[in-house]
Amino acid sequence: MICPKCGKENTEGAKFCAECGTPLEVVEVAATEVAAAPVAGEAKKPWCVFAKVARILGIIAVACCVFLPPVSWTVGVPAIVFACLGKKSPDEVSQAYCKKGLTQAIVGLAVSVVVYVVFTAVMAALGVALGGLVEGYLSASASI
Repeated sequence: MICPKCGKENTEGAKFCAECGTPLEVVEVAATEVAAAPVAGEAKKPWCVFAKVARILGIIAVACCVFLPPVSWTVGVPAIVFACLGKKSPDEVSQAYCKKGLTQAIVGLAVSVVVYVVFTAVMAALGVALGGLVEGYLSASASI
């Protein structure tokens, strides 16, 4: 039996530590109780995984929001879902991952929508302007 105070190995059945005199308690636990006891951290694992996935997808959503808006949409929405699921984790680090992942996903989605709308408007304006130039060129060359 090992002393909880000094760490000295004592003989089995000893009531006190031979080194420091600390009382040694013998705790009897049934084998079924040991088997049924959850492993430390096992209950929070799935929620921690959701939090990490939310953080990674949030980073991807922000990284793709300007040049690849559809990719940002594709990963931004699942990032929000995983962040909401990961908030159930009792771990503070996972809570922080969820908060950052959720924020990044929302920012990525918002910026990608703005970029897409502006890009579409610019392309439509250029299409109209170029279309007018082409029509003017064709009518001018037809009259020659």
